Amino acid sequence: MKTNLFIDPPSGWKYGFPKQAPSNIREMDFHDITNWLVENGYPIEEAEVWSKSKFGSVPCRFFEMEIQDMEDEKKSLYERFHAMFNDMIDRDDLSVEDYRTMRDVEQFLKKG
Repeated sequence: MKTNLFIDPPSGWKYGFPKQAPSNIREMDFHDITNWLVENGYPIEEAEVWSKSKFGSVPCRFFEMEIQDMEDEKKSLYERFHAMFNDMIDRDDLSVEDYRTMRDVEQFLKKG
C-alpha cells in the first residue's frame, strides 16, 4: 500500500471530492490550487465567493490516506488463481466444462 494526499474543499462531496491531490500540490500557490479545483469539478462560482472572503482562497482540508495498489492486487489474485487452477489440473478434479471456465477466468485475470 502507498499513501496519497487528498484534497477536500467546502461542500466538496457535491462535486466528487475528496480527490487525490496532484503530485505537485506542495509547490502550488492558492491561485493554482483554486484553478485545479475548478478544473476538477468545483464550481467557479463557489471558488470566487471564497476568493472574495476573508480567507482569500478556497479553504481545503488535506489528508493522507493509504490506497491499495490495484496492479499488485491483480497480480496477486492472478497468481493465487493460477496456483489453484494448476493444482486442480494435477488432481484430475476438472471436467472439460470446468476446465474451459477456469481457463477463461485465468485469461481474464491475466489481461487485467
